[in-house]
Amino acid sequence: MKRAQLVFVPCPGIGHLVSTVGFAELILERNENFLITMLVINHPYDPSVNSYVESLVATHTQIKDPAYETFGALGRKYKESNGVIINTFSELESHAVNTLVAGDDLPSIFTVGTLIDHKGKGLSGSEAAKRDEIMKWLDDQQENSVVFLCFGSQGAFREEQLKEIAIGLERSGQPFLWAVRKPPSPGEIVPGYYTRYDEIFPEEFLEKTKNIGGLCGWAPQVEVLAHRAVGAFVSHCGWNSTLESLWYGVPIITWPCYGEQQINAFQLVKDLGLAVELTLDFRRGCPTDFVKAEDITKAVRYMMEQGSEYRDKAKATGEIAKQVLLEGGSSYVAFGRLIEQWLGNKL
Repeated sequence: MKRAQLVFVPCPGIGHLVSTVGFAELILERNENFLITMLVINHPYDPSVNSYVESLVATHTQIKDPAYETFGALGRKYKESNGVIINTFSELESHAVNTLVAGDDLPSIFTVGTLIDHKGKGLSGSEAAKRDEIMKWLDDQQENSVVFLCFGSQGAFREEQLKEIAIGLERSGQPFLWAVRKPPSPGEIVPGYYTRYDEIFPEEFLEKTKNIGGLCGWAPQVEVLAHRAVGAFVSHCGWNSTLESLWYGVPIITWPCYGEQQINAFQLVKDLGLAVELTLDFRRGCPTDFVKAEDITKAVRYMMEQGSEYRDKAKATGEIAKQVLLEGGSSYVAFGRLIEQWLGNKL
């Protein structure tokens, strides 16, 4: 049988690349009658332009990030396509999925999620050592006792906000694991890592939390979320992170930072009841707003002390996320329908 050729052009961001590669691997596992080409393009904006735009957005709330115009244009193009593949499952977003399916002037919809990179990337020697250190620390913690804070590959806060987070965590009294990133250097767009935490955090904080707090620059997020000790996830609400958290039944404390994350956070808090709100404000410029220590303490304590309802619901959602991928499940069926139409050239 002649093999069908597929060409993927993922958005040039690590979160999009990882999920797209994972999707391609699943296609080949399910059916070998495909040849898949992955076209990886450079980031569309010059780093110096990025830095300049970010500085404008931070000080002028009516300035629009040009990325929004780009994504808006892409969204309008969706209607011209023959089909749209979505990394979700119909049981999670039934209202939205049913609305899209019922639309007469919309392309076919294929909900093939949940697509998660369970294997992770190959680790360097230092990353492997850090991974072992983190997992050993988690092994020593009680079940559902640890608050995990991680804000994605682009998630970094200025020093004043980091200190406020530190105060909030200390006052909460909860064990925590915090992936702390350093804001990008001038002319760069990728956050870096701190070499010494005593350069940014008060000695008092480091001393008081040394037995209950773990600080790291990088963390194996999927493995951490899968660990029995993790009881809550303070997240930027990127879609990959959201799906990973739900897969492992970990409720979310929302801290959306940019892009579509405000929408994801709203859905988790208001529509699905799977998350507790830390920040949820749709005013322009909101992602740069300062979050106070007392708000962090309040949200963390509420989730860890009174959040059993959220935890139970997250675990139930995680079970559904696994079942839909099994034979006969909604995502399994959608995946099969997609492959059949590709091979039949009927998409």
